[in-house]
Amino acid sequence: MAQNFRLAKPDQCTDIRQLFFTALAPMAKRLGNVIPNDAFSELADKIGERNLYILEEDGKIQAAIAFHEEDQALYIDTLAVQPELQGQGLGSQLLKEAEMISESRELYRLKLHTPEIMDKLLTFYHGHGYFESHRAFPDHGKDSTLRVHFTKELVRHGISADMAHEHDRTLADC
Repeated sequence: MAQNFRLAKPDQCTDIRQLFFTALAPMAKRLGNVIPNDAFSELADKIGERNLYILEEDGKIQAAIAFHEEDQALYIDTLAVQPELQGQGLGSQLLKEAEMISESRELYRLKLHTPEIMDKLLTFYHGHGYFESHRAFPDHGKDSTLRVHFTKELVRHGISADMAHEHDRTLADC
């Protein structure tokens, strides 16, 4: 079956929010936290800003990525893959798609952060060409775990896209 990568639709906010809660629960547990009930409440706004994309197959959301533009960079806020599908390359695919979106918006830098205790994520981002820019405690003050901030500079390929149809496409079968 082919996967579709596209802008999320407003009627998918509940499912995407549930995906974020489910996929990020193990991280929250390791941090000694619970995800607040109001987390990810801005998803409809992200859709309106063209900053929430999904990877789906047969109408089922497999993964999602949310981001925003900041300081001439695309900042990845949340990247989540259904737990039973983790380790199958979907997170890597989302990072590739984010790079294309970033370049099409003439933003040649991607940024993100993750807790330093998430060693697999640190390895994952390093393996995708992200380098550590700094470590800092979170602004929210809800935990005292350092966050590792990553940056990736993009090579300019001259990609441009019509913002109304930015990267909504069917991916080749794997």
